[in-house]
Amino acid sequence: MSNWVPELTKKDIGFISETLSIPESYLRTSEDLEELIGHELLFKRVMNEEEIFLKISPFLFFKILVKRAHRELRWEGYTLEKHGQYSVYVFDTDILSHILERRDVRDYLALLLASFSKVKSFVVYIMLKRKLYKFRQSSLDVEMLEEELSHLEEEKRFPLLRRIADTILFLSGIFPDYVRKRAEELAKTKKKSANELIREFEEKGSLYYQMASIHEEAKRLGLKEVLYTFSQNFSLLKKPLNLIERRYLSFRKERIF
Repeated sequence: MSNWVPELTKKDIGFISETLSIPESYLRTSEDLEELIGHELLFKRVMNEEEIFLKISPFLFFKILVKRAHRELRWEGYTLEKHGQYSVYVFDTDILSHILERRDVRDYLALLLASFSKVKSFVVYIMLKRKLYKFRQSSLDVEMLEEELSHLEEEKRFPLLRRIADTILFLSGIFPDYVRKRAEELAKTKKKSANELIREFEEKGSLYYQMASIHEEAKRLGLKEVLYTFSQNFSLLKKPLNLIERRYLSFRKERIF
């Protein structure tokens, strides 16, 4: 397993065992665990449990949702893209499903979502003028993150390069209405349409993933390939997040994030 992917917790294994009536000892050594995570009973239970994060980790919760989104995208054969007030059917699920067949891509999406949940927090340490500063990042302000990045030397930039890219993908996937509203406000003072500004925002996310992918730290952590995949497929990989937001999180999104 890649050294950036967290292990399932003891509570996670117990939850899967209880839900599927499978001994924990089998789950800890089973090569089928990844397939079991896509089981219908697990999906139904995490959707119906009110205080789900008391029972499982955010990582397992979002692994289950990402797995389900992949399954539904395969069934449907199309995705939806919003253009202003209209939704357009796009028949691009063949290539998207092929990308989502990769476990590292699914795990990265789950880890990204978990990192923005209220249960988790993102901390970065920055050395400025020989003094170490600790920043606890719960902000979704991309410009603020970019400002902090500008103070860092190259070898220390990786965590923020990655976080900026993750933030842009998270906003584009889970809060697309906010992104559009912000773009429409900016369009009033810029000589560009809201759609152009949204496209530029996503291109920025792609660029930051690319910058993160070529950083030496990405290679050390085993993240180079998956980050490069996200850089090349940013607009596609926001779509499983759009589906998760629309179908699974619409009534509890504000409580989770």
